[in-house]
Amino acid sequence: MNAIILAAGAGLRIKEMATQGHKAFLPIGGVPIIERIIHYLHEAEITDITIVTGYKHDQFLFLKEHYGVKLLYNKRYATHNNLESLELVLDRIGDTFIIHGDIALFKNIFKMENRGCSFFYTMLKESKGVPLTRIHCNRNRIITDYEGYAGRETVVTNLGISYWTRNDASDFKRFFHQRVDEKMKKRFGLSWEDIFLALSCEKALEAHQLDRKYGCDINILMDYLNACSIYDRLWKNCDSIKK
Repeated sequence: MNAIILAAGAGLRIKEMATQGHKAFLPIGGVPIIERIIHYLHEAEITDITIVTGYKHDQFLFLKEHYGVKLLYNKRYATHNNLESLELVLDRIGDTFIIHGDIALFKNIFKMENRGCSFFYTMLKESKGVPLTRIHCNRNRIITDYEGYAGRETVVTNLGISYWTRNDASDFKRFFHQRVDEKMKKRFGLSWEDIFLALSCEKALEAHQLDRKYGCDINILMDYLNACSIYDRLWKNCDSIKK
């Protein structure tokens, strides 16, 4: 089993901090977001970890030395979205977690007893006018449809973590080569999940909804402040990850 962490982007929607460093290194409880992810992966005995970097690449060198992760540099990070990063690691997908590097986690969601099915992690999120992908599921948590959304309601959306079995890896790669072109990779704001949710509908993949007290994505400054608040209220006194 392995993990791929996509962390090439500059995080321009959190520009208040992006100029100081990569947002994957924003601390929560004194521990950078990406180091929390790596700690949880190691606890789940997943040590084969590849991080796709780009913006502020030098910040990630410490992770290679300290945790033994592999670093893969996306030289086109400034002009292409994370579909470009995904293409660089297509051959490594199979029994794999694909993780955005800006997901604040407070629970180890990587420990799995059953690895028989691919799935997406989802969460409830208020759009607040920021475009996101709204996901529709049936009563059995199977993803049935999705759409772009920029309203004010709280909706089910992609968390930024998914798992893909070895059996589904070939379909994953086929789908990428059939659907993704150069123009698509240059569309600012487009994430790889926005394309691959079509495959999830085709294959009837499950959506595992994660309560926000256990994890959330960090897109704008308010997301980060909310994550820090959740940590201080619920996890500060029982955090197993040391500074």
